[in-house]
Amino acid sequence: MGTLELKYISRNLGEVPFDTLVPADFAKFNPSVLGLGDIGQEGKYRQALSASFDLEGFTEFCNQIDPHLVLPDFLKSFLEWLFGQVAKEFTYQKDNTLVYVWCRLPFFSKFMGDGILFLWDTSALAYEGLGNVVVSLHEVCRNYVATFLPEIKKQVSKAPR
Repeated sequence: MGTLELKYISRNLGEVPFDTLVPADFAKFNPSVLGLGDIGQEGKYRQALSASFDLEGFTEFCNQIDPHLVLPDFLKSFLEWLFGQVAKEFTYQKDNTLVYVWCRLPFFSKFMGDGILFLWDTSALAYEGLGNVVVSLHEVCRNYVATFLPEIKKQVSKAPR
């Protein structure tokens, strides 16, 4: 979202060089580039469970000398690990053609700078199912401390707790 690839043609107007666009391409530069859909559309009620995974100490991690050398690798590893852990926690069984999940995966995910926000549609979940989601997400947090953090500390200093 937010990316717009246009085909520019170099032309001179008199002796001055300009990049030019056909009117149809020029018209593509509008709020639709943001990928928000129809923001004037009336909202839709949805029952949801929200979970936020906040990286404690992320600001300190980013304030170290030359954070640009470690931040991309850390975030890549963390995001792959987090999505993998959530998927693993919600998987009941796999076979060659299907993955059986005991609960639907989040319908919305957003990177928030120092963490991730997930939203689950809870309309199809019984009360016990909601509790199971919370327990599974707590397990993901415990696994961060028990498995991911010790491994990532071998690669970066001041890793978020």
